[in-house]
Amino acid sequence: RHVAEVLHDLPGPVSEPARLSADTFAVLVTGAVPDIEVVAAAASIREALGMFSLPDGRLLPLDVAAGYAVSEADDMQMGELLGRAEYAMARSRSLDRSPLVRFDPTLRLERDAAVTAEADLRSALRERSLVERYQPIVRLTDGAVVAVEALVRRMRADGSRVSPDVFIPLSEQLGLVVEVD
Repeated sequence: RHVAEVLHDLPGPVSEPARLSADTFAVLVTGAVPDIEVVAAAASIREALGMFSLPDGRLLPLDVAAGYAVSEADDMQMGELLGRAEYAMARSRSLDRSPLVRFDPTLRLERDAAVTAEADLRSALRERSLVERYQPIVRLTDGAVVAVEALVRRMRADGSRVSPDVFIPLSEQLGLVVEVD
Protein backbone atom coordinates (compact mmCIF):
# COMPACT_ATOMS: atom_id res chain seq x y z
CA ARG A 1 0.00 0.00 0.00
CA HIS A 2 2.85 2.34 0.87
CA VAL A 3 4.56 1.77 -2.49
CA ALA A 4 1.30 2.30 -4.38
CA GLU A 5 0.69 5.58 -2.53
CA VAL A 6 4.20 6.82 -3.26
CA LEU A 7 3.90 5.95 -6.96
CA HIS A 8 0.47 7.59 -7.20
CA ASP A 9 1.79 10.84 -5.71
CA LEU A 10 4.89 11.20 -7.88
CA PRO A 11 4.94 14.38 -9.96
CA GLY A 12 6.04 14.88 -13.54
CA PRO A 13 5.94 12.38 -16.34
CA VAL A 14 5.15 9.38 -14.10
CA SER A 15 1.61 8.11 -14.43
CA GLU A 16 -0.56 5.01 -14.42
CA PRO A 17 0.97 3.19 -11.43
CA ALA A 18 -0.01 -0.47 -11.37
CA ARG A 19 0.74 -3.38 -9.06
CA LEU A 20 1.73 -6.37 -11.18
CA SER A 21 2.47 -8.85 -8.37
CA ALA A 22 3.27 -8.93 -4.66
CA ASP A 23 6.41 -6.83 -4.95
CA THR A 24 6.35 -5.67 -8.56
CA PHE A 25 4.95 -2.36 -9.71
CA ALA A 26 4.92 -0.57 -13.04
CA VAL A 27 4.57 3.05 -14.00
CA LEU A 28 4.28 4.74 -17.36
CA VAL A 29 6.86 7.43 -17.96
CA THR A 30 6.36 9.78 -20.88
CA GLY A 31 8.58 12.45 -22.28
CA ALA A 32 10.46 13.73 -25.29
CA VAL A 33 13.73 12.04 -24.25
CA PRO A 34 12.64 8.70 -22.73
CA ASP A 35 15.94 7.63 -21.17
CA ILE A 36 16.46 10.95 -19.39
CA GLU A 37 12.86 10.98 -18.16
CA VAL A 38 13.14 7.41 -16.86
CA VAL A 39 16.44 8.04 -15.06
CA ALA A 40 14.90 11.06 -13.31
CA ALA A 41 11.71 9.14 -12.47
CA ALA A 42 13.69 6.20 -11.08
CA ALA A 43 15.74 8.54 -8.91
CA SER A 44 12.52 10.10 -7.57
CA ILE A 45 11.03 6.69 -6.85
CA ARG A 46 14.17 5.47 -5.08
CA GLU A 47 14.32 8.63 -2.98
CA ALA A 48 10.62 8.47 -2.09
CA LEU A 49 10.84 4.78 -1.15
CA GLY A 50 14.25 4.93 0.54
CA MET A 51 12.99 4.17 4.04
CA PHE A 52 9.68 2.74 5.22
CA SER A 53 8.44 3.43 8.74
CA LEU A 54 7.09 0.34 10.51
CA PRO A 55 4.20 0.71 12.99
CA ASP A 56 6.62 0.34 15.91
CA GLY A 57 8.70 3.29 14.62
CA ARG A 58 11.62 1.31 13.20
CA LEU A 59 12.79 2.27 9.74
CA LEU A 60 13.07 -0.38 7.07
CA PRO A 61 15.24 0.34 4.03
CA LEU A 62 13.57 -0.62 0.77
CA ASP A 63 15.70 -1.83 -2.11
CA VAL A 64 14.28 -0.83 -5.47
CA ALA A 65 15.20 -2.94 -8.47
CA ALA A 66 14.21 -1.05 -11.60
CA GLY A 67 14.09 -1.99 -15.23
CA TYR A 68 12.51 -0.24 -18.15
CA ALA A 69 11.78 -0.53 -21.83
CA VAL A 70 11.25 2.18 -24.41
CA SER A 71 8.49 1.83 -26.97
CA GLU A 72 10.04 1.57 -30.40
CA ALA A 73 6.80 2.17 -32.28
CA ASP A 74 3.52 3.94 -31.67
CA ASP A 75 1.65 0.67 -32.13
CA MET A 76 3.73 -1.42 -29.67
CA GLN A 77 1.42 -3.43 -27.45
CA MET A 78 1.51 -2.66 -23.73
CA GLY A 79 2.01 -6.37 -22.96
CA GLU A 80 5.18 -6.46 -25.05
CA LEU A 81 6.46 -3.28 -23.42
CA LEU A 82 5.78 -4.66 -19.91
CA GLY A 83 7.42 -7.95 -20.82
CA ARG A 84 10.55 -6.15 -21.95
CA ALA A 85 10.60 -4.07 -18.78
CA GLU A 86 10.28 -7.26 -16.75
CA TYR A 87 13.42 -8.71 -18.38
CA ALA A 88 15.27 -5.50 -17.48
CA MET A 89 13.94 -5.57 -13.92
CA ALA A 90 15.02 -9.20 -13.49
CA ARG A 91 18.53 -8.19 -14.51
CA SER A 92 18.44 -5.28 -12.05
CA ARG A 93 17.45 -7.65 -9.25
CA SER A 94 20.34 -9.96 -10.07
CA LEU A 95 22.99 -7.25 -9.82
CA ASP A 96 24.56 -5.62 -6.77
CA ARG A 97 22.93 -2.33 -5.77
CA SER A 98 20.02 -3.03 -8.16
CA PRO A 99 20.96 -0.49 -10.85
CA LEU A 100 18.46 0.90 -13.30
CA VAL A 101 18.56 -1.39 -16.35
CA ARG A 102 17.28 -0.61 -19.85
CA PHE A 103 15.86 -3.48 -21.90
CA ASP A 104 18.16 -4.88 -24.50
CA PRO A 105 17.23 -7.91 -26.67
CA THR A 106 20.18 -9.87 -25.25
CA LEU A 107 18.45 -9.82 -21.84
CA ARG A 108 15.66 -11.98 -23.27
CA LEU A 109 18.15 -14.43 -24.75
CA GLU A 110 20.11 -14.64 -21.49
CA ARG A 111 16.97 -15.12 -19.39
CA ASP A 112 15.62 -17.79 -21.73
CA ALA A 113 18.98 -19.59 -21.57
CA ALA A 114 18.91 -19.40 -17.76
CA VAL A 115 15.38 -20.84 -17.64
CA THR A 116 16.46 -23.66 -19.95
CA ALA A 117 19.56 -24.37 -17.84
CA GLU A 118 17.46 -24.48 -14.66
CA ALA A 119 14.95 -26.87 -16.24
CA ASP A 120 17.84 -29.04 -17.47
CA LEU A 121 19.41 -29.21 -14.00
CA ARG A 122 16.10 -30.01 -12.31
CA SER A 123 15.49 -32.72 -14.91
CA ALA A 124 18.97 -34.16 -14.27
CA LEU A 125 18.23 -34.34 -10.54
CA ARG A 126 14.83 -35.92 -11.13
CA GLU A 127 16.20 -38.45 -13.63
CA ARG A 128 19.31 -39.07 -11.53
CA SER A 129 21.58 -38.42 -14.49
CA LEU A 130 24.34 -36.86 -12.43
CA VAL A 131 27.14 -39.38 -12.13
CA GLU A 132 29.94 -39.79 -9.63
CA ARG A 133 33.52 -40.07 -10.71
CA TYR A 134 36.43 -40.67 -8.39
CA GLN A 135 39.80 -39.06 -8.86
CA PRO A 136 42.78 -40.52 -7.01
CA ILE A 137 44.95 -38.25 -4.92
CA VAL A 138 48.50 -39.47 -5.36
CA ARG A 139 51.48 -38.84 -3.11
CA LEU A 140 54.21 -37.51 -5.39
CA THR A 141 57.13 -38.97 -3.45
CA ASP A 142 56.21 -42.62 -4.08
CA GLY A 143 53.11 -42.60 -6.33
CA ALA A 144 50.87 -44.16 -3.68
CA VAL A 145 47.15 -43.39 -3.80
CA VAL A 146 46.41 -41.75 -0.43
CA ALA A 147 42.79 -40.68 -0.97
CA VAL A 148 40.15 -40.16 -3.61
CA GLU A 149 38.14 -37.11 -4.48
CA ALA A 150 34.48 -37.57 -5.41
CA LEU A 151 33.45 -35.53 -8.44
CA VAL A 152 30.04 -35.10 -9.99
CA ARG A 153 29.47 -35.03 -13.72
CA ARG A 154 26.38 -34.30 -15.80
CA MET A 155 25.80 -36.45 -18.85
CA ARG A 156 22.93 -35.74 -21.23
CA ALA A 157 20.94 -38.50 -22.92
CA ASP A 158 22.70 -37.69 -26.21
CA GLY A 159 26.09 -38.37 -24.59
CA SER A 160 27.17 -34.73 -24.35
CA ARG A 161 28.56 -33.38 -21.11
CA VAL A 162 27.62 -30.31 -19.11
CA SER A 163 30.63 -28.74 -17.46
CA PRO A 164 30.63 -28.62 -13.64
CA ASP A 165 31.66 -24.97 -14.10
CA VAL A 166 28.13 -24.48 -15.42
CA PHE A 167 25.87 -26.69 -13.30
CA ILE A 168 27.60 -26.37 -9.88
CA PRO A 169 27.29 -22.54 -9.65
CA LEU A 170 23.75 -22.84 -11.01
CA SER A 171 22.86 -25.43 -8.36
CA GLU A 172 24.27 -23.10 -5.68
CA GLN A 173 22.33 -20.14 -7.07
CA LEU A 174 19.08 -22.14 -7.11
CA GLY A 175 19.61 -23.65 -3.68
CA LEU A 176 19.93 -27.16 -5.16
CA VAL A 177 23.55 -27.85 -4.21
CA VAL A 178 22.51 -30.17 -1.36
CA GLU A 179 20.51 -32.28 -3.84
CA VAL A 180 23.50 -32.33 -6.19
CA ASP A 181 25.72 -33.44 -3.28
